[in-house]
Amino acid sequence: MNSSPNNALGAKIITRFASYGGLRIISAGFSFFLLQYLARTLTTNQFGGYATVFSLLMLLTQLPLLGLHLAIIRDCAAKPTKQACFIGAGLSVAIPVAVLVALLLWYLLPIVYPQPLLQGPVLYAAAVILPLGVIAVFEAAFIGLQRLKTLALFSMAEVIARFIGSAIILTNGGGIDGLFIIFLITKIILSVSFLVFWRFFIPSNLSVNNWLRILIILKSYIRKIPVFAGILFVSAFALRIDTLWLSWVAEMDQVAMYAAPFKLYEVAMMVPGMMATVLLSMFSSLVVTSRIAFNNLFVATVRFYLLVGIVPVVIFIMMSEQVITMVFGDQYVEGAGILSLLVATALLNALDQVVTMGMLATGMQKIDLLVATVTLVIVAVSLALLIPNFGAAGAALSVLIAALIRLTIRNLIFYKIQGCNPFSWSILHPILFVIGFVWMLTGMLSFSSGYLIMVLVPCYLVYLVVTRVVSREEVVKMGQMMKKNG
Repeated sequence: MNSSPNNALGAKIITRFASYGGLRIISAGFSFFLLQYLARTLTTNQFGGYATVFSLLMLLTQLPLLGLHLAIIRDCAAKPTKQACFIGAGLSVAIPVAVLVALLLWYLLPIVYPQPLLQGPVLYAAAVILPLGVIAVFEAAFIGLQRLKTLALFSMAEVIARFIGSAIILTNGGGIDGLFIIFLITKIILSVSFLVFWRFFIPSNLSVNNWLRILIILKSYIRKIPVFAGILFVSAFALRIDTLWLSWVAEMDQVAMYAAPFKLYEVAMMVPGMMATVLLSMFSSLVVTSRIAFNNLFVATVRFYLLVGIVPVVIFIMMSEQVITMVFGDQYVEGAGILSLLVATALLNALDQVVTMGMLATGMQKIDLLVATVTLVIVAVSLALLIPNFGAAGAALSVLIAALIRLTIRNLIFYKIQGCNPFSWSILHPILFVIGFVWMLTGMLSFSSGYLIMVLVPCYLVYLVVTRVVSREEVVKMGQMMKKNG
């Protein structure tokens, strides 16, 4: 009796995530193959320059909205009938801020990056801020409205167009300047497409009363900017400061050696990142309707991430050298150790995203900002201490340390305030089993990585069933649910 609502909720999540995730995986595949082609086509110096400017662009993606994308997601999820007002208020913030930021960056970036290789790309990075402002608003609104398939289709079309354009540029001998010109053009087309789609395909009656509501919401958003902008800036810098710091203090070859495994890290984070977009809107709805259902979903998500994620993480760590050379070539073999550190970081950050979405859905954004600030200080100190001695590996180790501390702090605070702790012994002992099992077979019995993988997976599944971490009924129900939802 009690399981039917949870099954219905799980089915809802799976359906939305499958439609959104499948399309995003396709678009991410094109993006990944493009980067792989660049790594093999460009020199390590050029690839390091491309990675630097691209990391800068990813850092600036949400800047025009000043962190209010979180508020728009939450508001559109809770009050979908007022979507036009939330979008209008978001555009009222994003467009003027984007213009000011673009002008400021146009002046500052050539000074910050004086290398001749980067002079053109950083100017295009400044210009792309303008369409990114519009894109950020509609991405947040579509996530909140749970129009994930529509959002993924737009994203996939943009990535495919960028892939084709970049391939043409490289085939004709163009440099990284041409790659960022293509990036700018595709983002302009995407922003215009969002505006056209909203105008003609989404019901949005912008009457006089709605314009008045937009002004009221705009005032509310302006009051929220300090907290949400703080979360944005601190979190974004914490995620991108590693590559940017390397580009300031190390050679571009070192940046390239870090950028190659970092792209694989981003691929590993793609599924948790997509899941987080679904979870935030669903968490926000459940907090209003049923705190018990919210707690159940929160704990179940963390449990799922840990139990499913630990084995792939171990496998990738064991095969890091083979993976890095197969994807990017032998010249990036030094990045194997960096990949091992980043893969472990990916699991920690995936869990941290779940806790973060829980905090934002329950209105704990000020506390989240404090945690993000502490983490930024920790990662900055770690980078300053480790990069001079260990180079790119020091950057990866800094990110791992910061991820572990951030997850620990967030979870302790969430448990203290909300009384919900997903990291119980029943969840953690399978992780200890995997670590101990791998240590025993590699350290004591000298198993090769191939044989270890063949033994690890079935033994882990047997352990989960024997210890009743996962029951037979749960496996059957999940299979039925996935079959029912395609």
